[in-house]
Amino acid sequence: MPKDPSKDLFWQDGKVIKDEKFIIHFFHESLSNATFSWYMSLDGNKINKWKDLANMFTYQYKFNMKMVPDQSSIQAIEKKA
Repeated sequence: MPKDPSKDLFWQDGKVIKDEKFIIHFFHESLSNATFSWYMSLDGNKINKWKDLANMFTYQYKFNMKMVPDQSSIQAIEKKA
């Protein structure tokens, strides 16, 4: 499942990185298979800020966000059973 790109921070060597160009440059390293192929097909000229890339990713993979229940959803399901 793709990672959530909505976080504005990137970790490297235990340090928090907030440099947008750095994050955009290395974002592809967090991807694999279909998500990596999707990323490689993007027009780099349309990605000026991290928020641009995060919005594109979220739009493309928003269906996965609905599929993964959070802890409260799981607890509610367990209570019904």
